Amino acid sequence: MAGIFPFLSQTVFPIIIFAIMFGMGLALGADDFRAILARPRAVIVGLSAQMLLLPLIALGLAFALPIAPEVAVGLIILAASPGGVTSNAITLAARADVALAVSLTALSTLFVAFTLPLWTHFALDQFLGSTREVGMPLGQTAITLGALTILPVALGMGVRARWPEMAARGVEAARPISVLGIVFMCLSTTAFNWHHLAGWRVFGESFGICLALMLLAMMGAWLLATIARLPAIQTLTIVIEVGVHNLAIALLASVTLVEMPAIARLPLAYGLLMISVPWLYIRWERRRQARGAAAMPSPEVAA
Repeated sequence: MAGIFPFLSQTVFPIIIFAIMFGMGLALGADDFRAILARPRAVIVGLSAQMLLLPLIALGLAFALPIAPEVAVGLIILAASPGGVTSNAITLAARADVALAVSLTALSTLFVAFTLPLWTHFALDQFLGSTREVGMPLGQTAITLGALTILPVALGMGVRARWPEMAARGVEAARPISVLGIVFMCLSTTAFNWHHLAGWRVFGESFGICLALMLLAMMGAWLLATIARLPAIQTLTIVIEVGVHNLAIALLASVTLVEMPAIARLPLAYGLLMISVPWLYIRWERRRQARGAAAMPSPEVAA
C-alpha cells in the first residue's frame, strides 16, 4: 500500500491531467485567445482575485478564528495555490469561458512559483515562529507544468484546426472524462493521506475552515466581476477559478517543501469540497440566468 500513492501521484495523475488539458485544447481556437487579449479586463479582475483577494481572505480567517498554528499555515498555503487544471476542467464541463480559464491558469502558474514561497515563509514565521527556508525548483517546475498544460492544450488546438469535426466529438467525450478524472484524484489523495487529518474532529474543523475560505473567496470574486461589469460567462469562469485551488501544488508545499504533514490537513479537507461547492454555484447561476431570460418579455410582447 505504501507504494501505491507515489505511483498514482507521479504516474497516473500526470496522465489524467494531460488528458484533461488535451480535451480543453480541443475546445479552443486561436480566435478565443485573441478575444481575451482584446478584452484584458477579465484577466486583470481574475488575477487580482486569485493572487491578492484569496491570500488576504485566508490571512483574515487565520487571525480571526481560534485555530492551531499549523492549520493557519495550511490555510495560507492553500489560498496561495490558485488555479490549476481542475478549475479548467470544471470550466470546460460547465461550458464557461475556457480560453479565459486557461489564460488565468497559465498566468497564475507563472506567478505562483514566486508568490507561494513568499506567502509560505510569511505564514511559517507569523504562526510557527519558523525561519525555515522554502524554495521551489523554478526550472523543473516550469518544465513539468508546461508539459502537463501548455503542450496538451497546443496539441488539442492543433487537432481542432486540422480535424474540426473530430475535435467537436472529442470535446463532448472530454467533459465527463474530466469530471471523473478529477473525482478520482481527489478521493484517492484523501484516502491515502487520511492519517494526516488526525481524526474526525480535526477533519470537521478543517472542512469548516476550507468551506469558509471557498465561500468568501467566491463571493468576493463575484463582487469584483460584477463591479467590473463583466459578462455573465466571464463572471462564472472567474468565480470557478477563484473557488478551485491547485491541490497538487498545495500538497507539494505542505508535505514536500515544508516537510510538515500536519499542515496538509487543510488541502486534504479542501479536496472534498473543490468539486461540490463550485458545481452548486454553477447550478444556481444557470437557474438564475434561466429565470432572468424567462422574465424578459418576448419581442412580440415588447412591440
